[in-house]
Amino acid sequence: MKKIILSFILLAFIINVSPLLSQCYNVNDKVLNSISFAKSTNIAALDKYLNAEQANLQEVFKVDVDLFIMDDTGAPNAFATPENKNPRFDGSVYLGVSLLADELYKRENGQEAVSGIMAHEFAHVLQAKLDCKLEGSFRELHADFLAGYYMGKVSRLSKDAFIAFGASLYEKGDTELWNEDHHGTPKKRLALMTEGFVASSTISSPKEAYKKGLEFFDDAGTLVANEEPKREILKSVTLTLNDGKDYQSIFSVKFEVHSVEYQGLIALDNVGKGKMRFRFSDNNADKIIEQDVIKIIEGKNVYLLGSNPINVRTGRRYLEYSADSFGLITKENGELLIKTIDEKGTTALADMLLVTDTKNASDWLKFLNWY
Repeated sequence: MKKIILSFILLAFIINVSPLLSQCYNVNDKVLNSISFAKSTNIAALDKYLNAEQANLQEVFKVDVDLFIMDDTGAPNAFATPENKNPRFDGSVYLGVSLLADELYKRENGQEAVSGIMAHEFAHVLQAKLDCKLEGSFRELHADFLAGYYMGKVSRLSKDAFIAFGASLYEKGDTELWNEDHHGTPKKRLALMTEGFVASSTISSPKEAYKKGLEFFDDAGTLVANEEPKREILKSVTLTLNDGKDYQSIFSVKFEVHSVEYQGLIALDNVGKGKMRFRFSDNNADKIIEQDVIKIIEGKNVYLLGSNPINVRTGRRYLEYSADSFGLITKENGELLIKTIDEKGTTALADMLLVTDTKNASDWLKFLNWY
């Protein structure tokens, strides 16, 4: 209910529906004159958060940025421009009210996702200040590297927060290679951001980060050998469950079927076999179900097949419960779609996150009576 109310408050900010843009950087005066924007969202708590994030970004990137909130009705967007009438600013950043509503209210770590998007735009201001010669998608990918650098530098951001931004960025990658507004394929965007996140621990200044990001491009401004950087840094916690076995890949999962919410963990060992537990309320009775699970890979898609559902509280086979399975489907545009399907063919969208924090894992185990 709170999300719905706040969404209406955000929408109340919008003054005029106007032509929208899809660029991310260096928007011209004609475009700026066609949009409605203001200095406030009219939500005190949200303004406070955005202003605090602006201060952090300016400190890390060593730039002065004028921040605006704009009407992006129908096309969630954000962009940066080196132009500003006040000479004390290095540039301007515009955040769309629809973009804020999308990120803040559809993600568990929505605030951090907004922080990462802001970092991408502030990175464009840094690029302009340092006279970056990269163009098109390569300029965007370089900004993704700098956004990852920022996410790594701000110590309050956990790996879970980084994952939230990564998911957001991955969705915003595109495969329209000849579109002038092309930002880079999803894999490349996530890869460059990951490289920036990793490098942040050894980089001492934004200029150094800027130069480090350029190492991924050749003298012609092209991504080196058209290869995507590869780095595995998001590692799951390892858990020893009550069966005495170690599991190296732990995922939290949430989904809803027929107005019943299921929450739990999937734990896989190094050969793709494991256990999963879900907690839910059925006819006002709290229940926990444990199932065997096995991972199967088919091309770009991953399937987690469940079997043998056990009622944890009785230790007996739950005959009325249909075993759960999950499909992690990579669509043609690179977007990851996660669906659950039970033995009766009932399907639903699911949220699945890698568990990288020990305390988070401990909280889940307690919630599921899994010791």
